[in-house]
Amino acid sequence: MVYSVYPYAVRHYVGVEMRALLVVLTLLGSLLVATPAQAAARCRELVLPVAAADRIAGTLCLPSGRPHELQVLVHGGTYDRRYWSLHGPTTGQSYVDGMTRAGRATFALDRIGVSASSRPATIDFDTQVRTVHEVVQQLRGRGIADRIVGVGHSFGSTILRKLAVDHPSAVDALVLTGEASSGEGEIDWPRHIHPATEDPFLRGYDERYYTTRPGRRAELFAHLPGADPVALLWDEAAKQADVDSGGWLPPEVNAGITVPVLVVVGAHDKLLCGTGACADSATLQRLEQRWYPRTTVRAVVIPETGHSITVHRGLRHLTLAVVEAL
Repeated sequence: MVYSVYPYAVRHYVGVEMRALLVVLTLLGSLLVATPAQAAARCRELVLPVAAADRIAGTLCLPSGRPHELQVLVHGGTYDRRYWSLHGPTTGQSYVDGMTRAGRATFALDRIGVSASSRPATIDFDTQVRTVHEVVQQLRGRGIADRIVGVGHSFGSTILRKLAVDHPSAVDALVLTGEASSGEGEIDWPRHIHPATEDPFLRGYDERYYTTRPGRRAELFAHLPGADPVALLWDEAAKQADVDSGGWLPPEVNAGITVPVLVVVGAHDKLLCGTGACADSATLQRLEQRWYPRTTVRAVVIPETGHSITVHRGLRHLTLAVVEAL
């Protein structure tokens, strides 16, 4: 199952030169051809009630047999659940398809305040963590699989780290992508980010929301030599507004994490790699392990890859690393 980008692109690109829109849609159409992995997966919309708001929406995908593991996928800022379905002609299958082919179930959610999930009046970092915890509890109660793994991208990884500290038994392992406690980059944020109220392609958001400036996502989130052009177009077309709910976590909090941790970053992640932490997998693992004294960390640095791994040819390396580690 592919989360179709056509309705979104048509709805939000009204007023753009039609010729450019047709080029985008033609290229994006190549993403909508079902692969064998997609055909084997059984996917459906799932809406779960949460205390902080009305609902958290997501897509549950099951492999052909009973899964031994359910992954709860938590996207980063200015994305929704579609981050995990991004792919293109040179990336191989999407992350969701790779996991279902490997016998894992996935639940890709829209975080609170984003896309099809509720937008309550107050959305702070603790609310983000609480709602993900409620989702995990409800999914565990459904008995879908024997173990649950939290898989995050960027801010989604930050949320999952705090979840594992506050609720040590919530998940059985963590996969943290696009985030490392040892890395930091220097970003000219005003060049890339602006209020969602100023964005020509998004509607219905108030001053709490931000998003990427039109045409800036690839520069910020991708390493162009290793990125797939079609996946980049889909990424730009499917961008979301997000709430700045805070939540920077100092690495010292990781001392409270007791479940196994896999950290995966791109070697050219502009948000992380300004300090040399992304030189290679061995360097990153050594740097990360010091912040996790109560568990074991495995770290993987994917070459020719930027912050958003799923728009790169390195996507297949992410899928392989997760399957091998878990």
